[in-house]
Amino acid sequence: MSDEFIVASLSAVAPLLLPLLKVFRIQHPAILLRYLISGTLFRLEYGEAHVAVRTRPKPSDLRT
Repeated sequence: MSDEFIVASLSAVAPLLLPLLKVFRIQHPAILLRYLISGTLFRLEYGEAHVAVRTRPKPSDLRT
């Protein structure tokens, strides 16, 4: 079990997410929170991120 939580998003979403991530860190100080900002899509199935916040419709490679 990992004590790391990886969140990925575009930089345009950062102002909305940062306050929420700050609250998460306060509520869960033992978990290492890694926030990745990039224009590329991180592949969740390969563990590149645990959560990816996207601003476009669901990508075709995402399974439901």
